[in-house]
Amino acid sequence: MGISKVKDLEVYSVAVEVAMEIFRLSLSFPMEEKYSLTDQIRRSSRSVAVNIAEGWGKRQYAKSFKRHLIDSMGSAEETKAWLEFAQKCEYINLNTYDSFILKMENIGAKLYRLHKTGKAKNQNEPPSYLLPPTSYLLPLTSYILPLTSYLLTTIRP
Repeated sequence: MGISKVKDLEVYSVAVEVAMEIFRLSLSFPMEEKYSLTDQIRRSSRSVAVNIAEGWGKRQYAKSFKRHLIDSMGSAEETKAWLEFAQKCEYINLNTYDSFILKMENIGAKLYRLHKTGKAKNQNEPPSYLLPPTSYLLPLTSYILPLTSYLLTTIRP
């Protein structure tokens, strides 16, 4: 079974789950961090998955898809920086910090692999596994042959 929607991408599912874990973790942050660290760590962790989804929606353009994967990698790195601040401010312990850093590095590695393996032979076209399924389309000949036949019988020189 192929990949037909963004939720079929393992990296997307993992990114959503980690973003939700970070959201639950950030609920314990102090109120004075509400508009800074709490807001920023939530935004950056969500941005990882959101950029994957946005890139998926534009996957027929390989460069756009890959750009969104790069943006997603950047958001993963930003999330790691916010996690470091949370640990240094003693809002999370070292074990929690290490656990989340490992998860973000795993996501980053998956994004990197997808970025590299998603390279099409023609730089303007994504690989076929990233394209939407086209099984619902009739073969091109089913359109061309009747049209050609019609034109040949109706247009006289």
